[in-house]
Amino acid sequence: MLVNPADASIAVDLNAMRDTAKALKLELQVIEAQSPTDFRQAFSTTAQRHIEAIVVSAGTLFRANAVEISDLATKQRLPLAGPKEFAVAGSLIGYGYDPGEIYRHAAYFVERILKGRETR
Repeated sequence: MLVNPADASIAVDLNAMRDTAKALKLELQVIEAQSPTDFRQAFSTTAQRHIEAIVVSAGTLFRANAVEISDLATKQRLPLAGPKEFAVAGSLIGYGYDPGEIYRHAAYFVERILKGRETR
């Protein structure tokens, strides 16, 4: 799992991944990157450890650099799953929500509330 140790929200995801890996009898290895300059070293580490697939945590650092990270994984023929930006960038799997769609949906409800309409 590729994580940014500076991202405080990673603890919940990391615990869930550890539990899932244990249930599936897989070994979870954590690779850290705190900036784009760390990506090449992170993927070098995956090669050294013979890691067979990688999951990218959903932090802003990784979402903003999905193309570069996907390219590094592709060069190593490493299956990669991550937030939806990664599928768009060419990785194996992308998952998650569309923040833009959530904001548009929230605006719809705010408009209805401010105009005194029902929100159903």
